[in-house]
Amino acid sequence: MKEQKQPAMQSALSEILDFKLTNSQLAGNADMELHNCNAGNNVNSKDEVIVISDEVLKTLINLSTDIITVLKPDGTILFESDSVELILGYKKDELIGLNAFSFIHKDDVIKVLGEFEKGFKNPGTSIISQYRFRKADGSYAYLESTGTNFNIPYSSNVVIISRDVSSRIESE
Repeated sequence: MKEQKQPAMQSALSEILDFKLTNSQLAGNADMELHNCNAGNNVNSKDEVIVISDEVLKTLINLSTDIITVLKPDGTILFESDSVELILGYKKDELIGLNAFSFIHKDDVIKVLGEFEKGFKNPGTSIISQYRFRKADGSYAYLESTGTNFNIPYSSNVVIISRDVSSRIESE
């Protein structure tokens, strides 16, 4: 079998989310492993392998009503899902390359940085945080985010899934 060479530049999304899951993993196997297709890893199992392509993942992500973000360890935004425009008013490409922590309210940023660091140091652990994030119009939305460092080989990026909880917070 001829070895395929990786393209020199991969999207952040592909690096994080291009993986294979076996049927037992989809059924909730606690020992789930992500197999990076681009690295050429094989699944040595009798389970049928389901390959989720980059295009299918992009479609699923962009249909979500939650904001899905991929961050570098320093907080640089590598990817934003389409829902960032509906929820925060930014075009998805407008935030790429900027530091996510610079948009967090000054009274919340220390707490969020600590939670981010805790999650980053504990791969596979999900950290949930609530904070205010500056919208494109200058106002703030209360977001509830779950961040996970999947500990995928050759990647140290973190996936953040956020939803707007402003209505819930303001009614409390």
